[in-house]
Amino acid sequence: MEFDAIDRKILAAVQANGRATHGEIAGVVPLSPSQIQRRIKRLEDEKVITGYRAVIDHRRLGYRVMAFTSVSLRNQKNDDAKKFQTAISRIGAVVECQIISGDADYLLRVIASDLESLSNVIRNEILSLPMVARVNSQIVFETVKAADLPI
Repeated sequence: MEFDAIDRKILAAVQANGRATHGEIAGVVPLSPSQIQRRIKRLEDEKVITGYRAVIDHRRLGYRVMAFTSVSLRNQKNDDAKKFQTAISRIGAVVECQIISGDADYLLRVIASDLESLSNVIRNEILSLPMVARVNSQIVFETVKAADLPI
């Protein structure tokens, strides 16, 4: 799919404010609201725009600790990876899980109310999984940059 400068401006506008009306987007993109609507529909149909969501500050909900946790499995055989992925998807504190290259197999983003809760999640829920060989966590002190995609 080809993207022109107008598509990129629309994507930037939607990414900045997913609740913007077609009329509001037309204020920054030189098209009519109906043309904006057609382009957005095409971007959705082509799965460039895959959804809309609210960005929620986890600290306001009492999750004051965030950690990036790398996990290495004992091996990748006998469906261990699939079992790990199923198990990790059931742990509410794990809000993101990526398969990565390098020394570890997975990188998790984990949130918790405090350090004790984080420790419990890591020790009692992640390390207790039989296929897990090693876990290494880095606590986030402050988020310096959390950006949308460059469009």
